[in-house]
Amino acid sequence: MSQDLINFLQSSTSSQSDFLKLNDGEAASFRLLSAPIVGMEVFVDNKPHRWSPSEEPPAIDMGDERPKKFLAFIVYQYSHEDGKGAVKVWSFSQKLIRESVINAFQWNAVSKKFRHHWGAFEMNLTRTGKALATTYALTVVQRPIEKELAEFAKKAEQYIDLSRLYHGEMPFIQDLPTIHLQPEEQSDSDALPF
Repeated sequence: MSQDLINFLQSSTSSQSDFLKLNDGEAASFRLLSAPIVGMEVFVDNKPHRWSPSEEPPAIDMGDERPKKFLAFIVYQYSHEDGKGAVKVWSFSQKLIRESVINAFQWNAVSKKFRHHWGAFEMNLTRTGKALATTYALTVVQRPIEKELAEFAKKAEQYIDLSRLYHGEMPFIQDLPTIHLQPEEQSDSDALPF
């Protein structure tokens, strides 16, 4: 076998998925391209069962599993290795990540609104550990959304219907387009002195 084949077989496949997934020690940079859907989920036999907050839980034997709150977004995952990112679905139920998202957008309990728009940040997520010892760290950097991503966000629902997750269906309606981001123009004031 060639070394290229060995490297491919040993490499993580998380970046090949249409879902944003991380293995132990992996990190991802991405931007939210949609408002979220929210609901409840429970995993039975390693299969997610989700429902909206206005629905009754499905008639399944949950055993000892307890439903958790989840959020799901359409995102653009940046690729710093080859410069080619991809549109994906990010679904999560971890309390720490939910709290980090709320803090990033600065929820105002009085006005019942977020101070920042969901598309205003590049997010960086890191996963450490396995199974019950898994921890996540989410950091956000406020910066303007790229023109190409803002244009796609306007029509993202033509490609992905997140509500299909409530019914155990794949959310992808049609093939996802390739989005080519233009390199950022660097002004003279941004140039380094060396």
